[in-house]
Amino acid sequence: MTAGDVYLTYFGGAVALGVMGGLAAIAFVLVTRLICFTFMLVLISAEIVLLEVLPSIPARMINLISDRFSAVIAALKARTARGLSAFEAEPEWQRRGREEAREDATIARVNGWEPACKLLGLPVEGFTKAQLSRAYRKAMRKAHLDLGGNPSRAKAINIARDLIRKQLGWA
Repeated sequence: MTAGDVYLTYFGGAVALGVMGGLAAIAFVLVTRLICFTFMLVLISAEIVLLEVLPSIPARMINLISDRFSAVIAALKARTARGLSAFEAEPEWQRRGREEAREDATIARVNGWEPACKLLGLPVEGFTKAQLSRAYRKAMRKAHLDLGGNPSRAKAINIARDLIRKQLGWA
């Protein structure tokens, strides 16, 4: 077998450009085949690893998930055993807001003479301007926001005083 036969064997009848070109081509083919062989070995080893590891992944995930759920269920049981609900108690700001909204709903709407007098603690008939001022100040001490009162109630008290003053001509 001559160099030309080897060349023709590797390159399937291609025309050689000289002895050096032929040797370079042979080296190229050998390196290419070596790379392909190495790549095949990597794929085969990866396939073996995947065949061994993949079946165990779902089992690991299932075990992890069941462990997490078991921990959550144990925590819920512990809370209910202590007499608490499954959820934490509501935050302070939320409770305060709900109480203020309930208070706002109980504040009488000032839409006439009698509700205005009732809100200020005055009799429906027969009071003086000084009595109105005293009743207004007393009510505002309880309702003023700076003194820890409810702003909606303070607004209703202001409206009631203005309504009474306007109707009696004291404004």
